[in-house]
Amino acid sequence: MLPPDCCQFLRGEDRGLLRVAASKAARVTAPGETTFVPLEQLGPGDRVQVEPGGWVPLDGALEGSPATVSEAMLTGEPAPVRKAPGDPVWAGSRVLGTAGLLLRVARPSRSSRLGQISEGIAQSLTRAEL
Repeated sequence: MLPPDCCQFLRGEDRGLLRVAASKAARVTAPGETTFVPLEQLGPGDRVQVEPGGWVPLDGALEGSPATVSEAMLTGEPAPVRKAPGDPVWAGSRVLGTAGLLLRVARPSRSSRLGQISEGIAQSLTRAEL
């Protein structure tokens, strides 16, 4: 059973893992052109641009230039992780440095690691309230 104070923490709009879950992402429609679309409209093979300091919205593979991300919200490990083209990048990671990253989406939002964690939290909260 969850401690009583954890539900308040998890519901905080500005704290915890749930704050990184985006509702839209910048789909690359042509070189240098992006359109913000709901995550539900993105699927495997779509390309998404994530700006420096932004949260990665979906699981995918890095395209283009190498990038550095923080996976601390997912793993608890504070050390930055260097990614090379083709490496997996997980939803909930934060883009570090001064350059953004280009991501080829691997799976829909609900199937991402962040989506699975968020679903588990929601189920736990529902059970804790009963």
